Amino acid sequence: MSETLLTVKGLKKRYCRDLKRSLAYGVEDIARDCLGAKPRQDLRKGEFWANDNISFELKRGECLGLIGGNGAGKSTLLKQIAGLIKPDAGEIEIKGRVGALIELGAGFNPLLTGRENIHINAAVLGMGKREVDHKLDEILAFADIGEFIDSPVQSYSSGMKVRLGFAIAAHLEPDILLIDEVLAVGDAAFRAKCYAKLDQLRQKSAFILVSHDVNGIGNIATKGLVLQKGMQAHLGNLEQAIGIYKQTTKSQSPFKIKDHPILSGESRISPLEIGRGNTCSLTLELESEQDIETTRLRMKFLASSGETAAEWNSILNDRYFDLKRGANTLKLEFPLFLLPGQYDIDLSITPEDSAKLLYHERSTQTVSILGNPARTTYYQLS
Repeated sequence: MSETLLTVKGLKKRYCRDLKRSLAYGVEDIARDCLGAKPRQDLRKGEFWANDNISFELKRGECLGLIGGNGAGKSTLLKQIAGLIKPDAGEIEIKGRVGALIELGAGFNPLLTGRENIHINAAVLGMGKREVDHKLDEILAFADIGEFIDSPVQSYSSGMKVRLGFAIAAHLEPDILLIDEVLAVGDAAFRAKCYAKLDQLRQKSAFILVSHDVNGIGNIATKGLVLQKGMQAHLGNLEQAIGIYKQTTKSQSPFKIKDHPILSGESRISPLEIGRGNTCSLTLELESEQDIETTRLRMKFLASSGETAAEWNSILNDRYFDLKRGANTLKLEFPLFLLPGQYDIDLSITPEDSAKLLYHERSTQTVSILGNPARTTYYQLS
């Protein structure tokens, strides 16, 4: 269990924002490589570090939760470990086979069937036909895509590609497994099955899991790595890593937009409980500079994939709110059906006869289960 499978030392990767310059720099780098010259370590005009001096080790039995905002360099790091792109500096030492589930549909030949793609992926990992045939029934049962297994992959939905891709990656049992956010496309039941499989696989493998769902990472990862603008902000304790990430997103994600200075303040989204009868309670505290009659309120709960997981609109429920000049406290109760996870809450207030925004707030919150789920299920946003 203490065997080191992956060592990353001082890894650096740069990109150029300008396409023409990028092509010219590429020619220059190839020429330097052919002449045996050392790679350039400085940034040229238009370049930036997508990864800047990343170092860590991963042992058998460990799961590294790789977290960070969009553009932090997470996918770039995984692609270098998988051998898809070459680093500009640093070293990557790998012991054993690497399986990667980095991009949706990556590694699949769209013209071949799912069954044929299973054999191709196995061959890439160095597995023989007899070994694949021995695991084929397990792969098919886990993917659960039925007769589509003998259809071309180009006819698959996004969810079917994720099911097949994860089933192949997990059951071919690589020593190191890389998973980059693709599980967000799958349904909740399939994600739960994937996490259970990862927990089982961890006994003899190591893997890196990239996700914006900190609850999922918290349940499976053994340590955390936080990236910020390509740099290593934290490595080690998972709770500290999640705390740093939440603090970063908290400072970036909440925002308010007002077309004119009438409403100000903020909602008190903690605690927001979903209890018996799936009833949600919410308190809003707002300051108004004038009396406003018959306003309407809309709340959207957005999953990490960007899709709307739930929505409540007061106008559809024949609910309107009169706001008086000064302090206002609105207490709401409405039905809400959500699974545990992290959501962006998008709150907007508009006049009855117009779509013009009076108030707009958006913040990231986490839903977790409280109480005894065998009796009744509770959720809280905090």
